[in-house]
Amino acid sequence: MKSKDHPLSRSTIAIFILIATGFVTANLAVLAVDRSPIVMDAAGYYGNAVDYRNALFAEDGFHPFVLPNHAFRPPLMRMLAGWLLTAYPLWPDPDIVLVLHQLYFVLLLLGVFQFVRRTASGESDIVPLLAVLMTAALPGVFGQARAFMHAMPLTAAVWLALAALVHTDHFQRRGMSLAFGFACAFGLLSKQAFVVFMAAPTAIALAVAWRKNRTHKQMLINLLIAALPVLLIAGPWYLFFFAQSYELNRQA
Repeated sequence: MKSKDHPLSRSTIAIFILIATGFVTANLAVLAVDRSPIVMDAAGYYGNAVDYRNALFAEDGFHPFVLPNHAFRPPLMRMLAGWLLTAYPLWPDPDIVLVLHQLYFVLLLLGVFQFVRRTASGESDIVPLLAVLMTAALPGVFGQARAFMHAMPLTAAVWLALAALVHTDHFQRRGMSLAFGFACAFGLLSKQAFVVFMAAPTAIALAVAWRKNRTHKQMLINLLIAALPVLLIAGPWYLFFFAQSYELNRQA
């Protein structure tokens, strides 16, 4: 049986926006003050992003999805950062790539909020708001929002996928099943390790859904709908570049 979430109050939305805006502002303030050099791995990823930026203006045309010589990781973070770097010279500071991580940071908080709100549905909205505040204040999370690494996109994708998963109502809600598929595609294009974090929750959710649903037709249809974004968006990279990425990482 499908269940509906109770509507969010204006005060809950306002508090969430206040928390997210406050921590994003704090991150941007730290970036403006802290001029310490970028760490080695992040410097390599930044160089990849510059290559994507340059690909936008390549004489042989734009490479729209992936640069094969950077296939050791899925391309999403560095490709989006490459587009951000086209703002130069309006924003000449290379830290502009971390504006992208502030978006990931907010998506992470949104995922935590929706996951806790659903799993603690009998509680008031103060519970998910406290979860958001505690997550945002964790040193590892707060610090990773200022590091051009794959950890923040991966974490955001995992929490968005978990939030969508618990909202599918055992894969009886078509819209949420599709949202789960898009979150998984986002995670798979952020880092290969997404599979490691989502395999067990997804397997458990499928087993419970199979037991809970009296008829499985609707569930199977929604599973196919959830698979579409994964196959169409993330599938091509794994089809053509996963073996190469495995070999490159094994040699590293």
